[in-house]
Amino acid sequence: MKKPPVWKRILALLLLAAVICPAAPAAAEEIIVPTCTQDGYALMRHPDGTVTARRNAPAPGHSFGPWTFDVRTGKGSHVCQVCGTEEVVNVREEGLPRLLLSMDEDSGTLWVELSGSAGDVSCPAQVLSADIAEDGQSVLSLSLRLLADDDGTMPLDHVFPGWPADDCYTLTACGADPASVRAMTVAALWRETAASRAQLPERLRMLPFLGGTDGFPLTLWLSGSFSGLYLWSPRLDGSLFGMYRDENAAVAVSDGRGAGTRFSPSTDGENGGWSVLWKGSGSGQPVLSRLNQLIHILESSDDGTLSHTLSRYLDVDAAIDLMILTYALGLTDTEGTALLYYGEELIPALLGAESAFGAEKGGQSFRDASDSLPKRTNDGKHWQAGMDHPLFERLLNVFEKRVTERYLALRQTLLTEEHILSVLDGQMGRIPAAAYALNAQLNPGDFSDQEERARIAAYLRSRLPLLDAAFGGNAE
Repeated sequence: MKKPPVWKRILALLLLAAVICPAAPAAAEEIIVPTCTQDGYALMRHPDGTVTARRNAPAPGHSFGPWTFDVRTGKGSHVCQVCGTEEVVNVREEGLPRLLLSMDEDSGTLWVELSGSAGDVSCPAQVLSADIAEDGQSVLSLSLRLLADDDGTMPLDHVFPGWPADDCYTLTACGADPASVRAMTVAALWRETAASRAQLPERLRMLPFLGGTDGFPLTLWLSGSFSGLYLWSPRLDGSLFGMYRDENAAVAVSDGRGAGTRFSPSTDGENGGWSVLWKGSGSGQPVLSRLNQLIHILESSDDGTLSHTLSRYLDVDAAIDLMILTYALGLTDTEGTALLYYGEELIPALLGAESAFGAEKGGQSFRDASDSLPKRTNDGKHWQAGMDHPLFERLLNVFEKRVTERYLALRQTLLTEEHILSVLDGQMGRIPAAAYALNAQLNPGDFSDQEERARIAAYLRSRLPLLDAAFGGNAE
């Protein structure tokens, strides 16, 4: 049976939400700070202009029970089990940006209203792509084009502070990783790593995210009813990477199925695990042709030849940084790996990954900290990548001194356990505790933010020393 068009499925979803959970009038309601709590602050300003919300901690000897919510309005409360003091919040008014999606039943026009951010917008929108849960009850992801008119003929370029002007954005629900905290931590670390390079390509130096990406968390309300924590981010296209004025530029992204990690030969970008998200209209060498040339020299060149020729096809420094962060942050599926192409060498970038810190299946299971580490062969003369990744293996064997020096430099600065956790705290701190709790009601069984942080800290505490040992000498 043929599925109905995307906009009709979203319309049905919106109308269903309105029937099952009719919207109540929104009431402006301040957070009540009860007498039994002490204030706890973790302030951090982000590129989108938001600041971490205040989070209250119980005073010594006091303890709050679980939150209870009205999911229609976002109003919730919890009660101190010692003194009976009630803390009341309205998640809709608690400092997290809010996205309201509604649709005109007659015209099918989708209306976007984003408020509470530094780049508020209210306009019609066109659905470019949509992923809706199998039960039809929730939106997993939406790619939207903002419009300046109702008939969809005029795109609306919008500017969020620190972001490039664009008309296309992506809204993503991240399951057991609310608002994609893990992925945004990886993206932030990648931006910091790029900024620390001695020779960052001028093409990337001019971009807001230095070849990476960004996003900010918000609450999604469908027809006035709470629908969960989501991530609002720029769509991955030529605008994000400053390519629209370059006819021969392109973006290729790994699909994360494993084939992409092998740089397998491909003529169409599908069998090799790579897809082209955006490409110019020029007559220069296509990105997949250049990728296949890279694959050929990786497969056929000896170490001496590769050391002198690889930089013609690949930004080697970016590839080494990609490899080091992949190992340090426990990434193995590389679904966030992109290759940026400006008609010359391919520039690897890490756009963020939910699989960070050993997570699998959306955060429902986890790999051991010792999984997929680089190691030497038994004779101590060669490196094994620890995963099915010939590019990493060639980098380790051909550029060992360069890799080791970069690794040691990053481990003393950006890849200390303390710094990684501070970046994670900055991402988690953007989401008020009550918003986490309300989201947990929609996703029962997920880790709380405290449980997730403790798990990640334990992973890093085990993972980083193992990686130090691997790069410190013969592992076997």
